[in-house]
Amino acid sequence: MKKKVFVFVLCTLLFMGVLGAAKLTPYRTEGTCDKIDSTNPVYIMGEPYNNGYRVERGSGNYNYSFTQLYNLKNNYRSLTCTIGPSDNVEIGKNLTFEFYVDNEKIATYKCVGGGFPEDIEVPLNYGRQLKLYVSGKNAIISNMDFK
Repeated sequence: MKKKVFVFVLCTLLFMGVLGAAKLTPYRTEGTCDKIDSTNPVYIMGEPYNNGYRVERGSGNYNYSFTQLYNLKNNYRSLTCTIGPSDNVEIGKNLTFEFYVDNEKIATYKCVGGGFPEDIEVPLNYGRQLKLYVSGKNAIISNMDFK
């Protein structure tokens, strides 16, 4: 019985983000955003990514973007994630990823179509709210872990 209780407590702590990384979902999303999952994977350099978000596919030269808000509840030191262009991004097309904590810009990353995925770490400084702004058709943010 003690072993089952220990496993339950450990799993609960991992899920809540007390130990290790946590997965959060945005409480608000505006713009053209697709959720990436195992039924809707996206590819960067031929490699599948099956969790995260993508600026919605579309046609034309419209500058697609989305903004997401996350309630951090002062619980997280940093966010690690992978950003990059899907294989469908026009080569040379600019993509932008901006991170704001409590309305202060913390980081900006830029990449281009045909480029590589980049693993990044963004300081969250135990803030209350993360605002994520992603711009550029088929830009991807994946593997988001809040620590």
